[in-house]
Amino acid sequence: LFLFCIFCILCSFFFFFFLMIRRPPRSTLFPYTTLFRSDGVEGNVIYMYWIPSGEERRVFSPTNNKFFNEYDLWGGSIIYTTTDCTGGSPCTDAIYRYDVATKDTSKILSSKSESIHSPGIWGDRVSYIAGVEGREQVFVYDLGTKLTRKITSVNSEKRWTALYDDKVVWSDKRNGNFDLYLYDLGTGEETQITTDDDDEYQADIYGDVIVFIRGSVRYNAPRDVYLYALD
Repeated sequence: LFLFCIFCILCSFFFFFFLMIRRPPRSTLFPYTTLFRSDGVEGNVIYMYWIPSGEERRVFSPTNNKFFNEYDLWGGSIIYTTTDCTGGSPCTDAIYRYDVATKDTSKILSSKSESIHSPGIWGDRVSYIAGVEGREQVFVYDLGTKLTRKITSVNSEKRWTALYDDKVVWSDKRNGNFDLYLYDLGTGEETQITTDDDDEYQADIYGDVIVFIRGSVRYNAPRDVYLYALD
Protein backbone atom coordinates (compact mmCIF):
# COMPACT_ATOMS: atom_id res chain seq x y z
CA LEU A 1 0.00 0.00 0.00
CA PHE A 2 2.88 2.35 0.83
CA LEU A 3 4.54 1.78 -2.54
CA PHE A 4 1.20 2.29 -4.29
CA CYS A 5 0.76 5.67 -2.52
CA ILE A 6 4.26 6.74 -3.55
CA PHE A 7 3.48 5.72 -7.12
CA CYS A 8 0.26 7.79 -7.12
CA ILE A 9 2.08 10.85 -5.75
CA LEU A 10 4.77 10.59 -8.43
CA CYS A 11 2.15 10.21 -11.17
CA SER A 12 0.31 13.28 -9.89
CA PHE A 13 3.55 15.28 -9.84
CA PHE A 14 4.52 14.36 -13.40
CA PHE A 15 0.97 14.99 -14.65
CA PHE A 16 0.99 18.46 -13.06
CA PHE A 17 4.45 19.14 -14.51
CA PHE A 18 3.22 18.13 -17.95
CA LEU A 19 0.27 20.53 -17.70
CA MET A 20 2.59 23.37 -16.66
CA ILE A 21 4.73 22.78 -19.75
CA ARG A 22 1.78 22.54 -22.13
CA ARG A 23 0.00 25.64 -20.84
CA PRO A 24 1.97 28.19 -18.82
CA PRO A 25 -0.18 29.74 -16.09
CA ARG A 26 -1.52 33.28 -16.53
CA SER A 27 0.62 34.31 -13.56
CA THR A 28 3.93 33.16 -15.06
CA LEU A 29 6.31 34.69 -12.52
CA PHE A 30 4.15 33.81 -9.57
CA PRO A 31 2.22 30.70 -10.70
CA TYR A 32 1.02 29.89 -7.19
CA THR A 33 -0.55 33.27 -6.43
CA THR A 34 -4.30 33.67 -6.21
CA LEU A 35 -6.50 36.67 -5.48
CA PHE A 36 -9.75 36.88 -3.63
CA ARG A 37 -11.97 39.52 -2.10
CA SER A 38 -13.65 39.73 1.27
CA ASP A 39 -16.93 41.58 1.76
CA GLY A 40 -17.04 41.26 5.53
CA VAL A 41 -17.11 43.84 8.31
CA GLU A 42 -13.95 45.47 6.92
CA GLY A 43 -15.58 46.20 3.58
CA ASN A 44 -14.40 44.88 0.22
CA VAL A 45 -10.74 44.00 0.77
CA ILE A 46 -8.33 42.49 -1.80
CA TYR A 47 -6.17 39.67 -0.45
CA MET A 48 -3.35 37.76 -2.10
CA TYR A 49 -2.66 34.16 -1.13
CA TRP A 50 0.77 32.59 -1.74
CA ILE A 51 0.03 28.86 -1.97
CA PRO A 52 3.47 27.27 -1.25
CA SER A 53 4.02 29.13 2.02
CA GLY A 54 0.38 29.68 2.95
CA GLU A 55 1.02 33.43 3.24
CA GLU A 56 -2.05 35.64 3.06
CA ARG A 57 -1.33 39.28 2.21
CA ARG A 58 -3.66 42.27 2.11
CA VAL A 59 -3.32 44.19 -1.16
CA PHE A 60 -5.99 46.85 -0.70
CA SER A 61 -8.04 48.07 2.26
CA PRO A 62 -11.05 50.34 1.80
CA THR A 63 -11.80 53.54 3.68
CA ASN A 64 -15.12 55.24 4.34
CA ASN A 65 -14.93 56.98 0.99
CA LYS A 66 -12.65 54.76 -1.12
CA PHE A 67 -13.35 51.25 -2.36
CA PHE A 68 -12.11 48.94 -5.10
CA ASN A 69 -14.16 47.66 -8.02
CA GLU A 70 -12.30 45.08 -10.13
CA TYR A 71 -8.88 43.46 -10.32
CA ASP A 72 -6.66 41.28 -12.52
CA LEU A 73 -3.31 39.50 -12.11
CA TRP A 74 -0.38 38.75 -14.37
CA GLY A 75 3.15 37.79 -13.38
CA GLY A 76 4.22 39.91 -10.43
CA SER A 77 1.60 42.61 -11.00
CA ILE A 78 -1.86 42.99 -9.53
CA ILE A 79 -3.95 45.78 -11.00
CA TYR A 80 -7.22 47.05 -9.60
CA THR A 81 -9.62 49.95 -10.04
CA THR A 82 -10.92 52.16 -7.23
CA THR A 83 -13.55 54.82 -6.70
CA ASP A 84 -12.63 57.59 -4.23
CA CYS A 85 -15.38 59.95 -3.09
CA THR A 86 -13.26 61.80 -0.54
CA GLY A 87 -14.26 65.45 -0.75
CA GLY A 88 -17.65 64.63 -2.24
CA SER A 89 -18.89 64.49 -5.81
CA PRO A 90 -17.56 64.02 -8.41
CA CYS A 91 -15.75 60.90 -7.28
CA THR A 92 -12.33 59.93 -8.68
CA ASP A 93 -11.84 56.63 -10.50
CA ALA A 94 -8.31 55.24 -10.73
CA ILE A 95 -6.20 52.22 -11.68
CA TYR A 96 -3.44 51.02 -9.36
CA ARG A 97 -0.65 48.47 -9.74
CA TYR A 98 0.57 46.39 -6.82
CA ASP A 99 4.05 44.85 -7.19
CA VAL A 100 4.02 41.41 -5.55
CA ALA A 101 7.82 41.30 -5.13
CA THR A 102 8.35 44.78 -3.64
CA LYS A 103 4.87 45.19 -2.08
CA ASP A 104 4.74 48.70 -3.56
CA THR A 105 1.55 50.26 -4.90
CA SER A 106 1.59 52.87 -7.67
CA LYS A 107 -1.18 54.78 -9.40
CA ILE A 108 -1.36 54.26 -13.16
CA LEU A 109 -4.00 56.88 -13.96
CA SER A 110 -7.09 58.58 -12.54
CA SER A 111 -10.03 60.74 -13.63
CA LYS A 112 -12.79 62.77 -12.01
CA SER A 113 -14.72 63.32 -15.24
CA GLU A 114 -14.80 59.75 -16.60
CA SER A 115 -15.54 56.30 -15.27
CA ILE A 116 -12.57 53.90 -15.39
CA HIS A 117 -13.26 50.19 -15.13
CA SER A 118 -12.79 46.66 -16.56
CA PRO A 119 -8.98 46.36 -16.20
CA GLY A 120 -6.96 43.57 -17.77
CA ILE A 121 -3.22 42.92 -17.82
CA TRP A 122 -0.71 40.91 -19.83
CA GLY A 123 3.00 41.61 -19.55
CA ASP A 124 3.54 45.38 -19.49
CA ARG A 125 0.18 46.15 -21.07
CA VAL A 126 -2.91 47.18 -19.14
CA SER A 127 -6.29 47.37 -20.88
CA TYR A 128 -9.21 49.33 -19.47
CA ILE A 129 -12.40 51.17 -20.40
CA ALA A 130 -12.93 54.88 -19.76
CA GLY A 131 -15.64 57.41 -20.57
CA VAL A 132 -19.13 58.44 -19.56
CA GLU A 133 -22.04 56.00 -19.76
CA GLY A 134 -22.91 55.18 -23.37
CA ARG A 135 -19.80 56.94 -24.70
CA GLU A 136 -16.93 54.75 -23.55
CA GLN A 137 -13.71 53.70 -25.27
CA VAL A 138 -11.12 50.93 -24.78
CA PHE A 139 -7.53 51.94 -24.00
CA VAL A 140 -4.23 50.12 -23.55
CA TYR A 141 -1.56 51.53 -21.24
CA ASP A 142 2.08 50.46 -21.47
CA LEU A 143 3.72 50.18 -18.05
CA GLY A 144 7.18 50.47 -19.59
CA THR A 145 6.75 53.49 -21.87
CA LYS A 146 3.86 55.00 -19.87
CA LEU A 147 2.05 55.66 -23.14
CA THR A 148 -1.70 55.19 -23.62
CA ARG A 149 -3.24 53.91 -26.84
CA LYS A 150 -6.93 54.32 -27.70
CA ILE A 151 -8.08 51.30 -29.71
CA THR A 152 -11.79 52.07 -30.28
CA SER A 153 -13.63 55.02 -31.80
CA VAL A 154 -17.34 54.11 -31.62
CA ASN A 155 -19.23 55.69 -28.71
CA SER A 156 -21.05 52.89 -26.89
CA GLU A 157 -21.36 51.09 -23.58
CA LYS A 158 -18.40 48.74 -23.11
CA ARG A 159 -17.40 46.26 -20.41
CA TRP A 160 -14.96 43.50 -19.43
CA THR A 161 -11.58 43.75 -21.18
CA ALA A 162 -9.09 40.87 -21.35
CA LEU A 163 -5.55 40.72 -22.77
CA TYR A 164 -3.32 38.09 -24.26
CA ASP A 165 -0.10 39.08 -26.04
CA ASP A 166 -1.20 41.49 -28.82
CA LYS A 167 -4.91 40.69 -28.55
CA VAL A 168 -7.53 42.67 -26.59
CA VAL A 169 -11.07 41.36 -26.10
CA TRP A 170 -14.06 43.24 -24.70
CA SER A 171 -17.88 43.35 -24.72
CA ASP A 172 -19.46 46.14 -26.74
CA LYS A 173 -23.10 47.28 -26.84
CA ARG A 174 -22.80 49.32 -30.05
CA ASN A 175 -25.42 47.14 -31.78
CA GLY A 176 -27.96 47.06 -28.95
CA ASN A 177 -26.63 44.06 -27.02
CA PHE A 178 -23.20 43.04 -25.72
CA ASP A 179 -21.16 41.44 -28.51
CA LEU A 180 -17.53 40.38 -28.28
CA TYR A 181 -14.89 42.33 -30.18
CA LEU A 182 -11.19 41.66 -30.63
CA TYR A 183 -8.44 44.15 -31.44
CA ASP A 184 -5.00 43.13 -32.68
CA LEU A 185 -2.41 45.60 -31.37
CA GLY A 186 0.11 44.43 -33.96
CA THR A 187 -2.04 44.92 -37.06
CA GLY A 188 -4.45 47.58 -35.74
CA GLU A 189 -7.39 45.46 -36.94
CA GLU A 190 -10.70 45.22 -35.06
CA THR A 191 -12.84 42.09 -35.47
CA GLN A 192 -16.39 41.44 -34.27
CA ILE A 193 -16.43 37.95 -32.76
CA THR A 194 -20.14 37.42 -32.01
CA THR A 195 -23.16 38.75 -33.89
CA ASP A 196 -26.24 37.09 -32.35
CA ASP A 197 -28.95 38.73 -30.23
CA ASP A 198 -27.70 37.34 -26.90
CA ASP A 199 -25.29 39.15 -24.58
CA GLU A 200 -21.72 37.84 -24.52
CA TYR A 201 -19.57 39.05 -21.66
CA GLN A 202 -16.84 38.42 -19.07
CA ALA A 203 -14.58 36.95 -21.75
CA ASP A 204 -11.02 35.77 -21.21
CA ILE A 205 -8.45 34.90 -23.84
CA TYR A 206 -5.41 32.66 -23.95
CA GLY A 207 -3.59 31.80 -27.16
CA ASP A 208 -6.20 31.53 -29.90
CA VAL A 209 -9.05 30.59 -27.57
CA ILE A 210 -11.69 32.89 -26.07
CA VAL A 211 -14.04 31.71 -23.33
CA PHE A 212 -17.08 33.78 -22.40
CA ILE A 213 -20.57 33.78 -20.92
CA ARG A 214 -23.62 33.95 -23.17
CA GLY A 215 -27.02 34.98 -21.86
CA SER A 216 -28.76 37.99 -20.38
CA VAL A 217 -26.79 40.16 -17.96
CA ARG A 218 -29.94 40.43 -15.82
CA TYR A 219 -29.68 38.97 -12.33
CA ASN A 220 -30.59 35.25 -12.14
CA ALA A 221 -31.04 35.00 -15.92
CA PRO A 222 -30.02 31.67 -17.56
CA ARG A 223 -26.44 31.64 -18.85
CA ASP A 224 -23.97 29.26 -20.47
CA VAL A 225 -20.20 29.21 -20.93
CA TYR A 226 -18.86 29.10 -24.50
CA LEU A 227 -15.48 28.64 -26.14
CA TYR A 228 -14.49 30.35 -29.39
CA ALA A 229 -11.40 29.33 -31.40
CA LEU A 230 -9.83 32.11 -33.45
CA ASP A 231 -8.18 29.66 -35.87
